[in-house]
Amino acid sequence: MTYFAVEHRDLRFKVMPIYPMMSLVRLTRDKLHRETPFRTIDADAEQRWVPAKRAIGIMVVGETARADHFSLNGYEKPTNPMLAKADVLFGHGASCGTSTLFSVPCMFSMRGRDGYDPDSAANESNVLDILTASGVQTVWIENNSSCKHVCDRIETVDLRRDPDPSSAYYSDMGYFDEILLREIDAYLGSEGPDLLIVLHTLGSHGPAYSRRYPSQFGAFSPYCEKSSPKECPEELVSNAYDNTIVYTDYVLDQLIEKLASRADEFDSFLFYASDHGESLGENGVYLHGLPYALAPRAQTDVPFIAWLSRDFQHDHEMDVNTINQFGLEPLSHDAIAHTLLGLFNVQAASYQPDLDLFSDSTRSLAALDAAPSGGGMD
Repeated sequence: MTYFAVEHRDLRFKVMPIYPMMSLVRLTRDKLHRETPFRTIDADAEQRWVPAKRAIGIMVVGETARADHFSLNGYEKPTNPMLAKADVLFGHGASCGTSTLFSVPCMFSMRGRDGYDPDSAANESNVLDILTASGVQTVWIENNSSCKHVCDRIETVDLRRDPDPSSAYYSDMGYFDEILLREIDAYLGSEGPDLLIVLHTLGSHGPAYSRRYPSQFGAFSPYCEKSSPKECPEELVSNAYDNTIVYTDYVLDQLIEKLASRADEFDSFLFYASDHGESLGENGVYLHGLPYALAPRAQTDVPFIAWLSRDFQHDHEMDVNTINQFGLEPLSHDAIAHTLLGLFNVQAASYQPDLDLFSDSTRSLAALDAAPSGGGMD
């Protein structure tokens, strides 16, 4: 949304008759939504085959991360010092929308951006429902505003509901994203079917970027410490924002380390995508939420990161050539749902192989066996 709208939310209560009209529209929409029967998609979905070793995947939903501020994408400041040393795949491409409210449900919808309608999508199965129907355990761990109804029908842990001010991770009436590293341990140590853990991070949520990371991650200084980026020079705003990317880099690297350290227990993968980007004062534009057709690329070009354990690649018969194609072409949120189904070998009528970033037809195990040894992608 525009910076003015963010800073003056109470204005909608004072501008008449706009607010009463908005309330009437919202009330009518909610009533119609309640009366519309829920549409179940792919209730008969099933895993085509399941390797002997359990698979655990972590889907990280990033917040407000723009692709051009990742050094993995050529940014001049070293915002990805940890992941630069890890065996990860990087790509970037189009977000569904320019706000969390629109993008997060769209990311998990089977409709794709062109066919996405918030009201319809909220009243039908999403990819997490389909995974659950197929037998994959799905869990949503919330450290942002909410799951925007994506997690309504699956196990959910809401860390923002009653944050503990005495916690070492406490900040700004919530938690730093490191809290997620602790929260996943119980799930990684559990037994059961294949498992997908979705982590909804606080990420780079503005406008107070300096409150999104512990002080030791202030790699770029001086940085803006104001709650309003308009009160700081653009360079200081950029430094504060870039420090949030450094912190995200650390959290993702630690998640990968946790998965890799338990390679003898289960196969694993991590998949990251931000919900939308952010304007940092370029041409006088701040934050996000502009209409998609008018939004600058900073708000719509988002990063994608993937890591697949060596055993996951082998046991799921993945083609190395296909893996190495990740990110060579522009990506989009449309790929997320189909890629998740593909990673868990789920057969479903709504699955589109051409949107699965790791789909292939050759299944070249010979190429995999011939590749150099290592813990992830080669």
